[in-house]
Amino acid sequence: MTRGAADSVHVSVHETSPRPFIALGIPSFGMVHLLFVARLHNLRMPINTIVRHFYVVGKEVGDARNEIVARALAVEDETPSLRCSHVFFLDDDVLCHPDALLQLLTRRRPIMSGLYYLKSSVPTPLVLHEEYEGTAYSWTPGEVVECAGHGMGLTLIE
Repeated sequence: MTRGAADSVHVSVHETSPRPFIALGIPSFGMVHLLFVARLHNLRMPINTIVRHFYVVGKEVGDARNEIVARALAVEDETPSLRCSHVFFLDDDVLCHPDALLQLLTRRRPIMSGLYYLKSSVPTPLVLHEEYEGTAYSWTPGEVVECAGHGMGLTLIE
């Protein structure tokens, strides 16, 4: 069978910019409850977005977060076709809503934390008003609350 002159294939290849990815960083001391694992599996990811997981086990949480960021930024050196657009910290003792990451992304802020509470006899929100003004207790659910500080266990950083 012969092919006709109209049977041709033309391919154009254009350079593209690196694809962004979200670094999901989980610092841990290694004792992870199955409820956390179940919530992690149910965490909804944005469509057409690469999400890479970075786990650091056995380090102080601040040092673990620094290592996660360094490893996420190093991806671009190892794989020039990828670039870290966000780091999403999720501590292994925080049970988040399945839409937590999506909700934080929709706010389009340089840094945004989801609300969670201290694990104490009196649950206390980890939202601090201006310096020396104490914990914030008054807001409307779903509202963005400007604050001076918050817990980092459920935080998205651009």
